[in-house]
Amino acid sequence: MTAVARSLAAAHPASAPQSRLRWPDAVSTVSAVLMVFPSLGGLLLPGLYRDNTWSTAAFRGNDLATLLLAVPVLAVALVLARRGSERARLVWFALLAYNVYNYAFYLFGTAFNDFFLLYAALVSLSLIALAFAIPAIAGIQCPVRYARAWVVAGYMAVVGVMFGAMWVIQAVRFLASGTVPKVISDSGLHTSIVFALDLTLIVPAMLIGAVLLWRGHPGGVYSAWP
Repeated sequence: MTAVARSLAAAHPASAPQSRLRWPDAVSTVSAVLMVFPSLGGLLLPGLYRDNTWSTAAFRGNDLATLLLAVPVLAVALVLARRGSERARLVWFALLAYNVYNYAFYLFGTAFNDFFLLYAALVSLSLIALAFAIPAIAGIQCPVRYARAWVVAGYMAVVGVMFGAMWVIQAVRFLASGTVPKVISDSGLHTSIVFALDLTLIVPAMLIGAVLLWRGHPGGVYSAWP
């Protein structure tokens, strides 16, 4: 999927309207700096997470991935995007979407802790950056002309349907039997943040992106990248 998205983006190297992306880029810079603190805190402060062992391990693993991968990639993508790289702009856009999804888990899924305000700030800043970025990048011409695009669209559709079906089936099973899904019991939460975020963010984005990409709409390229 990544290779296809890159080739599609490279097909038309028209530069993004950098002046319109100045504010989203500034907000992204602030976000990249702020991301370091909750990640380090999660890894170095033993008592930060007051969640059960399963959830704490998941959050700490995510902290490590964010610190070692997401932060450096966002920083490099931002620098290259400001220099006019459309591929870097795609990566940057994907990292903003990642931040919304990722920090929503912490904001709604962790027991209240010292970094609550930072989680809220990171979700808000990423949403603000996306809100300003979408009108600016909407004018970038990236027509889909590659035969492999349908493979990406098919992959997105299959994954979207699989995730949607997986969570919906478990919810319907609960309606029929009253048995709480195991993933919820293991997490120690009263509901599933994964179910909620996937069904409201990931599944719609995957299915809409698949349709756009299949129809050759430029918006499908940006939907495919995350």
